[in-house]
Amino acid sequence: MRTENFISENITVIIPVFNEEKYIIKCIDSIIKTGIKKIIIEDANSQDKTIELIKNYKSNISIKLFTNNYQKMPYDSLRFLISQVNTKWYYFIGADDTLDANTFTKAASCIQKEGTYFIPLMEFYSEIKQQSLGKFPSKEWFKRINNAKRRIDIIKTCLDFCTLDVSVLGVHKKSTISWVYKYLTLYSKEGINFWQVLTLLLENYPKTNVQTSDNVSMIKIFDQIHPSGDQHPNNKRKIRNNFLIKAIQSFRSCANIFILSIRFRFSLAETLLLLTYPRGNKVKNRKPCDAPIPIRKIIEIFK
Repeated sequence: MRTENFISENITVIIPVFNEEKYIIKCIDSIIKTGIKKIIIEDANSQDKTIELIKNYKSNISIKLFTNNYQKMPYDSLRFLISQVNTKWYYFIGADDTLDANTFTKAASCIQKEGTYFIPLMEFYSEIKQQSLGKFPSKEWFKRINNAKRRIDIIKTCLDFCTLDVSVLGVHKKSTISWVYKYLTLYSKEGINFWQVLTLLLENYPKTNVQTSDNVSMIKIFDQIHPSGDQHPNNKRKIRNNFLIKAIQSFRSCANIFILSIRFRFSLAETLLLLTYPRGNKVKNRKPCDAPIPIRKIIEIFK
């Protein structure tokens, strides 16, 4: 199958939106240039011209627009969007992000190979400072995953980089991610993004192979001139972060570990690593977070 036909028939791009009138048209224009023919959008009750702009957009591609009269929490919105995908793979993009025309050219050949997971190379960009904030995912992440000799090496790498949520911005296999949303708890300590990536990588072990584009394929606005999405002042979604919430999240993380340990038949060492190893040791500009069972802190308390 020709590359352009594979892209148009097998990959859907999904976009959650909220008050994105300054960005949405530029985003859709960039998606169409990649050869994508199917876009699914859910609007979380925008109060600007976002819906009007989408409905009036003229093109020969399929744009399905869903709206709700309340603002869903992010994971609930993504779960709904993924359920509407009718292709084998999907790609997630923020409404303020833009794609290079060749984003899926290499992906088309990679994702058809057994065990291959493709993450287009991204550049975080400050619209306010007019400068790059760096490229992601890091080369070290790719190197450690692709050179892993044991499954526990993959798990440890995911834990070290687990708060680097851009790893979820890969070309995902719908069937795998649907399983994650069906059986794992969404609002855990790490967030569902971590469990998606870990499940994809473990599912393909020992043939796990992660690839990326040769050049930057996505420009991700990380510092906006025009607030939108979660940053918009009219956004009423609040994620509480008190002691009780943290305790519940840790419990949910343990539940996810238990479910994955059954599916992938984890060894005791792999299970204990997930339960006790800190998250995000290799993530710059963000503090690591404790494991669901923070052994080191428990030991310090009783010293």
